[in-house]
Amino acid sequence: MRETAGETVFRHQFLFKPEEEIVNSGARDFIDILRLVPGFEFGYDVEGVTSAGLRGIWGHEGKILLLVDGQEMNELTYATIQLGSHYNVNNIKRIEILRGPGSCVYGGFAELAVINIITRKSDDLNGLSASAQYGQMTHSYGRMNGSIEAGKMLKDADFSVSAFGSLAQRSAKPTTVWVETDPDNDGWEEYEYGADRTDLKKIAAGNVNAGLNYRNLSTRFIYDYYSVGTELVDYDAAAQEFTGDTMHGVTFNSLLGEVKYRFDLTGSGGYELEYRLRYNWGYASASYSYYNAGLFDKNTVETYAADGNDNALLGFPVHKVGANACFFIGSLSVNPSVAWLSERFVYDAEPESPVVLANLYLRYKDLFTRGLSAGIGVYNIFDQDYDFVQPYQGDYPYPGPGFEAAIKLTYDWKW
Repeated sequence: MRETAGETVFRHQFLFKPEEEIVNSGARDFIDILRLVPGFEFGYDVEGVTSAGLRGIWGHEGKILLLVDGQEMNELTYATIQLGSHYNVNNIKRIEILRGPGSCVYGGFAELAVINIITRKSDDLNGLSASAQYGQMTHSYGRMNGSIEAGKMLKDADFSVSAFGSLAQRSAKPTTVWVETDPDNDGWEEYEYGADRTDLKKIAAGNVNAGLNYRNLSTRFIYDYYSVGTELVDYDAAAQEFTGDTMHGVTFNSLLGEVKYRFDLTGSGGYELEYRLRYNWGYASASYSYYNAGLFDKNTVETYAADGNDNALLGFPVHKVGANACFFIGSLSVNPSVAWLSERFVYDAEPESPVVLANLYLRYKDLFTRGLSAGIGVYNIFDQDYDFVQPYQGDYPYPGPGFEAAIKLTYDWKW
């Protein structure tokens, strides 16, 4: 983020964490991974749910978007995300993190950041993988995790499925809470429950992630379960004593899915170059543009393809050169412009030949009186045969405008 006078500008930062870094870090859960990312730290919310903040701002309630294989994992009541001992870190291929506002692209949950978890698919697994983990704290187990993943590439199809389960403790340390013992006199007392009460800090998590692709059709379904416990302290006001602790908690259940069909795609690669200059006498610019539809096999839509040229698409020139200038002579401005277009391909017909489209426009300001302007222009000076071509397999081209002369009067009245 940088600050200038009167405004604040957020700089987006994109971070990519590959599988190798995640495995080598020994991360136990997703919190361990995010702790390696600058700006992230963690806090807890009601019911003991652990979540993240970024750059000092608490992001739990709908300010950080979490995606798993493109599926939004924010629950829909308060848009929260639950991170402690939750997701299967053994099945992550890579994590993409956009630090900075992303709501204009990703929706309202992306105010602070977008986290995209991409799991291993059939081409990554191509078989079976299983893992188990046990962690021991000072007074109890820390976590017991297990996961299994399978995936296979077939002739016209592929599938991947993973299952993960976890039982964990938030902490083995004693916890101190404040309990209101005398509501009438605003009386509060500390109460500590010890490490032996591990049932008050239990986390249970599990999910199943399954995907199937057949040719251009793909499906993916995710079931996610997360339960976290917290403590309620009972106090007998009449006896003025604590009577014990009771288990309390919250459970999240999510079922997500999508079915997609991948249609043939079109695209192109290329570049545009432009040079501009401006002086007291006026301004000028020159440009060149180029595209290639065969670069990286970007076009797979037959109806757009140019017959006999895999690098071109119907209707549009591969090369275009342009120039424009304006010269000020007192109240008179002289504006010449020119565009050269390379050949354009037509469906089931000969290509359109290259053309040069040249225009000249003269404008005189404050003619006879202030605010009155007059202009005269000639267009397509060389009367080139320019046609509008349908950029797909369709009809023959339609003729475009030929040579034309025009005059224009404009009056601006200010009061």
